[in-house]
Amino acid sequence: MLATAGSSAAAPLPPQNAICLSWHTGRAGRSYRGRTYLPGIGEDKVDGGGIIVASFVTSLVGAAYDFLAAQNTDNIPLVVFSRTLASKELVNAVSVDNIIDTQRRRLR
Repeated sequence: MLATAGSSAAAPLPPQNAICLSWHTGRAGRSYRGRTYLPGIGEDKVDGGGIIVASFVTSLVGAAYDFLAAQNTDNIPLVVFSRTLASKELVNAVSVDNIIDTQRRRLR
């Protein structure tokens, strides 16, 4: 379970910094992966070298799998839609890398 939003006493990272959550389907290639960027990370979730703390990555992956299971239970499956291929594929796996990503257009 993740902490409640706004519960960290640490200062937040700049708004363009985010964690990238990747949604995977049963097929290979760029068109079959989706991404969600999660901003609002507290400084206490990152070590000195810009690497996300392992326990936080584990919590994020667990929460994403819980979300995926809830969507499937409610019969609202999560899909990745490819505009290029005009196809959709069911999401069956989730991953989070441990490096802070930058959303270049999110400066404010």
